[in-house]
Amino acid sequence: MHMRKYYVCDVIGDGSQLNPYRPKIADLGVNFVAAFNAPAKNWAICRVSSANHDQLEVAGVDSMPDFPLDSKMNSMGQAAKNAMNAKLTARGITQPTNPDAYRDVIKAIGLLVDLNFSEDNFDVAEPTV
Repeated sequence: MHMRKYYVCDVIGDGSQLNPYRPKIADLGVNFVAAFNAPAKNWAICRVSSANHDQLEVAGVDSMPDFPLDSKMNSMGQAAKNAMNAKLTARGITQPTNPDAYRDVIKAIGLLVDLNFSEDNFDVAEPTV
């Protein structure tokens, strides 16, 4: 069964035709959707559909908590919040102050790279194979 999960990852490539800017996840063989603004930002927010998220545990790819989008942040475990905050802070990503729901966090991150970002339209299809 495929699960969908959010990630923040490095943007790789040099912007040339042979090596375009792309999220690092693009080279890992998974179905994904991404929002990024290279070269202005060196990171992307992605949503991945995969049966094996373990393959994404590589340098330059940070998983976000596996947490329902509309769940309240005060119900997320403190360890998960701390890990997420540390990953985002290390990338210099500004987080919302006292977000109500996880949706608010994802939206705030997405808006940093795309002013038209909508967490409601940021979805990825399951692989057909």
